[in-house]
Amino acid sequence: MTRKFLSLVAILYGLIYFFYESWYHFNFSQSVLNLSIDYLAIILLLVAGVVNLRAGNGEGLLSGAWGFTACLTMRAYAWRHDTANLGIDESKVMSLLIFAIAVSTVAFGASLILSFPRIQKRGGSGI
Repeated sequence: MTRKFLSLVAILYGLIYFFYESWYHFNFSQSVLNLSIDYLAIILLLVAGVVNLRAGNGEGLLSGAWGFTACLTMRAYAWRHDTANLGIDESKVMSLLIFAIAVSTVAFGASLILSFPRIQKRGGSGI
């Protein structure tokens, strides 16, 4: 029951997120880089929700999609909070962020592949 509910919520959330983010992009001209990061979260939510509903064993995908989306939204909030209240010069952080983005992207991709559900052959062991 919980797995199915979280899958349906992921699909619904992904669709709402897609329409809102697209609207925001066209009305406020955010960068394509920012839009692509949000679209990655949306794709992860939709794929994980559908796979988990169909395969019944895609909990790892669902967890990864929700984890990525949660971190993305928390970071977006924190960034806006910090820049508004602290007056930090963000250009000094860019070189560190490039390294952090590379490492986290590779790690996220590897963990996503590892969590993909294995399909069982009839009469044999898993792939």
